[in-house]
Amino acid sequence: MKGRKLALLLSGLGIIGLSVGFISWLSAAQTLGKPGIRTAEIPGTNRLEIVFPEKALGISLKRMEPGENEINWLPADTSIGRRGYFAEDGFGCVMSVVLMGGDRTSIHRPQICLTGQGWALDPNENEETSIEIESSRGYELPVRKLVGTKEVKTERGPVTYKAVFVYWFVEQERVTNQDLERMVWMAGDLMTRGVLQRWAYVACYSYCLPGQEDATYARMKEFIADVVPGFQTATGKTGNQVELQ
Repeated sequence: MKGRKLALLLSGLGIIGLSVGFISWLSAAQTLGKPGIRTAEIPGTNRLEIVFPEKALGISLKRMEPGENEINWLPADTSIGRRGYFAEDGFGCVMSVVLMGGDRTSIHRPQICLTGQGWALDPNENEETSIEIESSRGYELPVRKLVGTKEVKTERGPVTYKAVFVYWFVEQERVTNQDLERMVWMAGDLMTRGVLQRWAYVACYSYCLPGQEDATYARMKEFIADVVPGFQTATGKTGNQVELQ
């Protein structure tokens, strides 16, 4: 019996060793894919600048720098770009892009960050939908829409706010609103071609008072449809789609 247990233990350790060796070999042999968004090199750093258009819907976009904690928390080769859109009638929203480098942990499910920031996500407002992009390569952009609620303390007392949050993932060829689909594609390319797909997590969000969620989302769709062709090169038309049950 002891001999059998020892044999099983040695076999298990052997499998672990082979797995670690294979993963190490795969990591050393892999090449990093190209992003599906426009970028420019930043001299002296391994990060890239996300190249946004200057305007959206005729309004200049405001550059918004990521916080120091955000930069320090993400892997060192993660690239972050953020622009604010603020209309004269008071409507505003923010477009944010997080682009991974060689470390895939740069990209994660946004629900984790939102709940960590104190937003209570409405389970009935988790919707897979699409936004029509009218460009030279017109297409339907797959997105996921979330709605969160947070009570904020102000000088006049607590105020309840709503957040409308729209996001998707994009790499050189593929676009998806499903994190599982993204991981399946990434694993497939890594195993078959030795290419680590360079995914970007794109998000657009806006805040409003309760009851204004639909109107806010309608304005966000207009903004997204106008700004996306200015920085996103991938449409998803050439990507191999997979059916997830």
